[in-house]
Amino acid sequence: MKRTVLGALCAIAFAASASAAELRIAFVDVKAAIENTKEYQQGIAQLKAFQARQEKELEALQKRIEQAERELEKKRVVMSVEQVTAKEQEIASLRKQFDRKREDAQEELSRRKMQLDMRMMAKFRKVLERYAKQKRYDFVFGRPVLLYAAPQHEITAEITKLMDAER
Repeated sequence: MKRTVLGALCAIAFAASASAAELRIAFVDVKAAIENTKEYQQGIAQLKAFQARQEKELEALQKRIEQAERELEKKRVVMSVEQVTAKEQEIASLRKQFDRKREDAQEELSRRKMQLDMRMMAKFRKVLERYAKQKRYDFVFGRPVLLYAAPQHEITAEITKLMDAER
C-alpha cells in the first residue's frame, strides 16, 4: 500500500515537473509596445498639431479680448454710458466664447486621445493573441505585474514590430 501511494506521488511529482518544464511564459510592457509604434506616434503628432491649432486660435481670441479691454479703458471717458455698457457686454461675450472654446478644445483633445488609445489597445490585444498562439505561449504577463523576469522572456519589441507591420 505504501509503495502504491509513494509510486503515485512520484508519478504526480514527475508529471507536474514535466508539465512545468513545457510551460511557456513571456512578458510584455504594454505601454512601451503601444507607444513605440509608428501609428501611435503619428496619432500623438496629430493630437499635438490639433492642440497647437487650438492654442493659436485661443491666443488670437485672448488678444482680441485684451485689445477690446485696452480700447475701453482709453475711450471710457469720451464714451456714453450705453457705449461703455455695449463694449463691456462685447468683452464679456468674448470671454465666454474664449472659455467655451477652451473647454471644447480640451474635450475634443481628450476624446481624440481616448479614441487613439482604444484603437491601439484593440490592435495590441489582437496582435498579442495571435503572436502568443503562434509561439505557443501559455501565459503572457504585463510588465507592471512582475517583480522580476529574465530579459529573454520579454516580447515587447516583437509585439511593437508586428503592430507596425499590421496596417
